[in-house]
Amino acid sequence: MRSLEDRFNKNYHYPWTFINDVPFSEEFKLQTSAMASGKTEYGFIPPSDWDVPENINTTKYDECVKNMVENDVIYGHSRSYRNMCRFNSGYFFRQEIVQKYKWYFRVEPDVEYFCDFQMDPFEVLRVNKKKYGFVISILEYVDTIPTLWDTIEGFMKKYPQYIHPNNSIEFVTNKDPIGFTAVPEIFQFGTLP
Repeated sequence: MRSLEDRFNKNYHYPWTFINDVPFSEEFKLQTSAMASGKTEYGFIPPSDWDVPENINTTKYDECVKNMVENDVIYGHSRSYRNMCRFNSGYFFRQEIVQKYKWYFRVEPDVEYFCDFQMDPFEVLRVNKKKYGFVISILEYVDTIPTLWDTIEGFMKKYPQYIHPNNSIEFVTNKDPIGFTAVPEIFQFGTLP
């Protein structure tokens, strides 16, 4: 947070919205409020948006976790990591606390920004009529997402009307057996629905 304030937000004073699946301590609130150049607010993620959904077959889920652990899949043992990925993929923008915003900038702890921002990424998105931006992409570990590509292909075949002709499918899929492209959450921003 300090790094992002120093390199960017000190010039813009955007608000900080913190959300978590456990309540924030008063000390955390005091320290982050003191560091922020904009206002701060704190939200709690309800278990229904964070935990494994009730309609998931828990026996199958447990078997999958066990299989990932046995095969040394990165984060295979971590239910909290799975919950976080699921939440960030589809639930964070549904939180009441963020509904008033048009834009978001996902910030992760312990990330350092070494250069000053030469421009406001929100303004870049707005002026260029873009919905999403990121700076870094990495190869995804295929073992962490064994059914994802089949699901995506099935969706694209069933709903071709939702696939924009000017898409980035080649970039995202990479057409390489090693893995697919992932966008780490350390530097992504975009519009909220």
